[in-house]
Amino acid sequence: MERPRRLILIPAYNEEKTIKKVVTEALNVCEVCVIDDSSQDKTGEIAKSSGAKVIRPKHNLGYEEAIGYGINWAMKKRYEFVITMDADGQHSISDVKKTLQGLDEGYKISICERQLLPRSSEKIISFFTRFFFNLSDIFCGLKGYSLKNFHGVEFSTNMIGSSYLKYAQKNKFEIKKNTILVTDREDNPRFGNSVKTEFKILTAGIRFITN
Repeated sequence: MERPRRLILIPAYNEEKTIKKVVTEALNVCEVCVIDDSSQDKTGEIAKSSGAKVIRPKHNLGYEEAIGYGINWAMKKRYEFVITMDADGQHSISDVKKTLQGLDEGYKISICERQLLPRSSEKIISFFTRFFFNLSDIFCGLKGYSLKNFHGVEFSTNMIGSSYLKYAQKNKFEIKKNTILVTDREDNPRFGNSVKTEFKILTAGIRFITN
């Protein structure tokens, strides 16, 4: 039987310091596509020279919408399995492989849950999602999707990962979960630790719980 086409999607904004290492390691698993979210440095150029496919939106989308942009591209290119991971080097390739293994085992969605959550908003949401849904980390960037199970469904691109996860919950998809410990990055997160980011996460989490 022919193996499903698989792709690692990496949203990146000004990650020239880490993108080469991340792409090089990820290529040992499968094909890689970097969504260069209007970076102002050499992120896209380095990613391409390192062997990744690179797509670049016309304007900066932000983390979640960049993932949505990449998933739509992957669907058009007829990829069947997609893994999303971060560009900052916090996700280990061994955990990426575990996520992909979940899809190979037949799960429609395969996610990772961090042992330690960095933001107060994530900790608050985690308390409720663990109680109501047995999910401790709906915002981890390392997730895997069997795309054929999500074709034709409209999802909110503001929080695409949690939207897919909510859809899986509503449709009673069995979810593969792996607990991971991410590596701390040396500088500040490109996608923010601001009050605005905290509020956005809280809003998305509340929507996940109540919808």
